[in-house]
Amino acid sequence: KPARDQGPASFWGLVIVVEDLEKVASTSGGRIGRIKEAVQPGRRIATVKTSARLGVPTAFMNPEVR
Repeated sequence: KPARDQGPASFWGLVIVVEDLEKVASTSGGRIGRIKEAVQPGRRIATVKTSARLGVPTAFMNPEVR
């Protein structure tokens, strides 16, 4: 059953799934933070630093492990 009275849905940010998270991080010119374990088991994530000034919270994540 859906929760009630929590207000309208909102956009938090953007996650981009990439095959090679290490390559993305190493070629970002320091604009991406450290790679860490994601909430989802077997996945890792790295967020773009606010100093990159993208305007919306953004992160990169490896694909889902099956």
